[in-house]
Amino acid sequence: MLTSPVVGRVLRPGESLTYLQLPFSDDIADGWNKLDRARFGGMVMSVCYCSTLNECFEARSDRDDPQAVAACRVTPQTEKWHG
Repeated sequence: MLTSPVVGRVLRPGESLTYLQLPFSDDIADGWNKLDRARFGGMVMSVCYCSTLNECFEARSDRDDPQAVAACRVTPQTEKWHG
């Protein structure tokens, strides 16, 4: 599994970042298939980001468009990896 830290990263317009990647292989097929089903079911991934002009937005996988927010918050431990 590949993950990427995003804290402190600056992306240019049009640039992207892969923050979670899990290539398929036969030896992890059962877990891979469960994760694949979950990403289209109850699992929601979210990211909060701010522009260089201090305009902040939260993007979530269960919404079409990012929502403006006053500031990015630290996600409480009870909400991390929670379905």
